[in-house]
Amino acid sequence: MICERVVYPAHCLRTPCLYVYAFVEDGSTFFGCIQKVFVAELDLAPFMNSPSGDRYGALRTRREPLPECRAHIEQAYRSNYVRRECCNPTFRHGIGEFSPEAVRVIVEGPRRASGPGPSPAR
Repeated sequence: MICERVVYPAHCLRTPCLYVYAFVEDGSTFFGCIQKVFVAELDLAPFMNSPSGDRYGALRTRREPLPECRAHIEQAYRSNYVRRECCNPTFRHGIGEFSPEAVRVIVEGPRRASGPGPSPAR
């Protein structure tokens, strides 16, 4: 299965989270996370119109969730995989641990990740 860590921004608004910020732009109020657990800046209006609902649902995390975050692991494409565990190449590592180049090396191997060149001899 392919897995992602997700967080619920509505939880941030309902709790005394110290990392929520808000700003007004063109008459609309947006909010986000100072710690960039999620990177989106979301419109506050849906939450104000329905405070008990969760209009945005889960968002993918960009860094390790903080202890006060409501987060979990979301599993995608379950029916397409025989394995019943997370099989992303870097899922078991820290979220910010690998650059795109490092992930390419893990997935494609060191030869292919370095770019075009002669194929390895067999």
